[in-house]
Amino acid sequence: MKKLLGALITVLMLPGIVQAVEPNAFRGGWVAQSGGHNQIYMLIVRGDVVTGTYCVDCADPRNLSFIVDGHIDAAGVHFVIRHQDSHGKVVLDDARGVLQDRDLVLTVRGHEGSQASITQRLHRPPPSPNVLAVTNDEAETGALPPHTRPPYVLPGVLEVIRAEQLPGLWLWGTGPGKQYFMIQRVGTQLLGMVCGPCENPNNMAPLDGFVIDGTALTFNIVHEDTGAAVQHGPFNNVAHATLARNELHLKVVPSYEPPDSKPFEMTLLGPVSYLPQD
Repeated sequence: MKKLLGALITVLMLPGIVQAVEPNAFRGGWVAQSGGHNQIYMLIVRGDVVTGTYCVDCADPRNLSFIVDGHIDAAGVHFVIRHQDSHGKVVLDDARGVLQDRDLVLTVRGHEGSQASITQRLHRPPPSPNVLAVTNDEAETGALPPHTRPPYVLPGVLEVIRAEQLPGLWLWGTGPGKQYFMIQRVGTQLLGMVCGPCENPNNMAPLDGFVIDGTALTFNIVHEDTGAAVQHGPFNNVAHATLARNELHLKVVPSYEPPDSKPFEMTLLGPVSYLPQD
């Protein structure tokens, strides 16, 4: 107990550091620049448990890593960054962070301890402009009034979905607002992220909660501090999906709406394969 109190006093006496045990202090998107590239952390906070995503040049799914085994305590936030290359090799980094002024100061060290630690100062990005994606449906029905798009037409019979069919990159729309849905197998589960444009965490959301039941797939598009989360608090866009001939058709309903609410529909094309990096 004395050791814990001593650690608390040490943290509180450091200049500019604020004790933050409130989850809202850590949840959501954080960004730092290094070598002209944005490094983006998306932290999902449930109670004192922390998960999420980490990426650099985030439109490339080969750069997507996952935050696991995280928690918040009186000393700050602690988590592991799980990197996996195209050959399946997994590398783990330990990260520890504290809030200083309005920034998150994060110290990252390789799990094996063979490399020196690095310190990153991350900030909350300003809101980004809303950039819309253009879909084929909208291009084909541009003369129709809004919200009168024709119903989705299956390209073939519904397929029984297997977990190995989903990892990769799935695309929705064209233009600057094109949405990149990235799915990976992480241990025994599926995880991912969606972004578009992919340079700002305000346009990103982790994916989790994947459940496959025959021809039906459900998963969560997790919003911690963006979009409607400003009004409703953290929420999930719950996606109900079917698969037919490389088309993953989604019906999405926010978790703060009744389940029978009119869904927003999206048709993703994929998965796109990427060649291994040299």
